[in-house]
Amino acid sequence: MKPVLLKILITLFLALFLTACGKPQTPQEVAREFWKSVIEGNVSGVVEYSTLASEEAYDAFSYDWQGMIPSWGKVIIEDHEARVYTHISKPDAATSEMLNFVTYLIKQGDAWKVDYDKTEKVVLASSAVSDFVNRISSIGNEITQQLEEASKRVTAELESLNDQLLDLTESLGNQASQTITEYSEIMRLHLDALAASIENAIKEQKEEIDPADRETMENTVKELNQSSRRLAQPDMSSIAESGEVIIITRKNLNKINAGTFQDYQAQWQELMERVKQDLENLLNELSAKVH
Repeated sequence: MKPVLLKILITLFLALFLTACGKPQTPQEVAREFWKSVIEGNVSGVVEYSTLASEEAYDAFSYDWQGMIPSWGKVIIEDHEARVYTHISKPDAATSEMLNFVTYLIKQGDAWKVDYDKTEKVVLASSAVSDFVNRISSIGNEITQQLEEASKRVTAELESLNDQLLDLTESLGNQASQTITEYSEIMRLHLDALAASIENAIKEQKEEIDPADRETMENTVKELNQSSRRLAQPDMSSIAESGEVIIITRKNLNKINAGTFQDYQAQWQELMERVKQDLENLLNELSAKVH
């Protein structure tokens, strides 16, 4: 082979190699590039690193991200799905104003992509989560103060409850672990019952269901089942996520045709309220243990 041709081939190989090495590979790297694109207003980057179908469908999650700075928490990878705990705030913002949520990713072929629809849900659900946290402010003074602080920065999947209560649960040791385990089992029963009820509704009304409603309900069942499985190894993180799942479930069920599933609505609402009550009771018990 001629030296000149060999040199060209080596140059091309190195260029391809360096390009491949520089491309985001892991869920963490993809999440970083995605949120960098969001903050910089780079819509093409948002589409490139996510499942969003087109630039026209992007609405910046109805937030003004200019000047925001992201930081990162734990990463959980389960087969072809991943979760990257994400924290975003402005440089001069108080800690209480930091946004905390999960960036969800899925693996498509060999590449990780941010699950845009799922991530959008948890970002947009922040006000609903805050309302829920405020509802449980009647517990003991020490926990109440923590939750009031958390309510200012909590987002879609109640991770802030985990952040605020970790020190408390660790200080309580085995007592807290036992309480968390007990309530995790109770919450699993309610989540499983809710998932089963939705599945029964799909089977009974299979001829009447709008295809979009069916997809929404099937995805909801999947999320409920995943949350239940995580509660089989209980910690404050899996408990917090169950709160997020209930909020998203409520939003999903409110979108489907109410007339088709009228007989189920009361049952679904009751089961969702039970999970919220489980969370409230858990926090009350943890509060009682420090007094």
